[in-house]
Amino acid sequence: MSKKYLKRIMIDVIVAFVGIAIITGLLLYAKSKNNSTEYDENKAQSSIVFHLYDESGEEKINDTLNFTDGESIYDILKRNYLLVCQENAIGKAVLAVDEYETDFVHSYFAFYVKKETDDEMKYSNYGVEGVKAEDKMEIEFRWTKIGNN
Repeated sequence: MSKKYLKRIMIDVIVAFVGIAIITGLLLYAKSKNNSTEYDENKAQSSIVFHLYDESGEEKINDTLNFTDGESIYDILKRNYLLVCQENAIGKAVLAVDEYETDFVHSYFAFYVKKETDDEMKYSNYGVEGVKAEDKMEIEFRWTKIGNN
């Protein structure tokens, strides 16, 4: 093989990688734009009910929160409260909502969801950013002890 032929192959490979990187970047950007929904108070015709229970089981928050279709629970909560979250295997786990907090070592907020068609609250297998809000949905954060601590 001549040096000229090898040089041409190297240039083709580099151009292909750059092209793939640009296309991937554009696709990721388009996906993020489609997934992000800005809140518009004038278009917020849907609402969820948010409950938070502390260590003693006492309800500390019981709010109705308006949202724009397409928003996640995370988007709604972040707009209305000071949140502290941590990424884990299922997505964002909420460690604190305003002054109510857990340490995620000895306790955490278990996340429950009740859709309009459900009979009872169901433990969510997704993080708060992975659950899209639905009108008349109820969500609960229950302070939950981990293990025997």
